[in-house]
Amino acid sequence: MSIADPGGLQLGRYIVALVLVIGLILVLGWALRRWRLPGFAAMTDRTTRLQIVQSKVIDPRTRLMIVACDGREHLLVLGTSYCTPLGPISESVPVDPDGDAASRGPSA
Repeated sequence: MSIADPGGLQLGRYIVALVLVIGLILVLGWALRRWRLPGFAAMTDRTTRLQIVQSKVIDPRTRLMIVACDGREHLLVLGTSYCTPLGPISESVPVDPDGDAASRGPSA
C-alpha cells in the first residue's frame, strides 16, 4: 500500500478517528472525576458503608458473619439460599489466640 492508495488512506482515517474518540472518552471521564460533577459523584464515591468484619465457616454450606454497616455491627448466618440476621452486636467479646471466645465469667 502506498500513500496514494485510497484504501490505505481510508484505514488511516478510521484509526485516527478511533484514537480520537477513545481519547475524548478518557479525558471526559478524568474531568468528571476531577471536578465531581453532580450525578457522577455518586457513581464514583469511594466511601463504603458496608464491610465484612469477620467470617467463620460453620459447615460447607453455612457461614457466620459479622457485618459492619454505618458504624454498627450485625451478626448474620448465611446459607446457600438464605440469610438470617441474629441481631446487632452491642459489645465486643475478647478472643483468645486460639480463635475461641474467651470466657466472660460464670455462665448461668
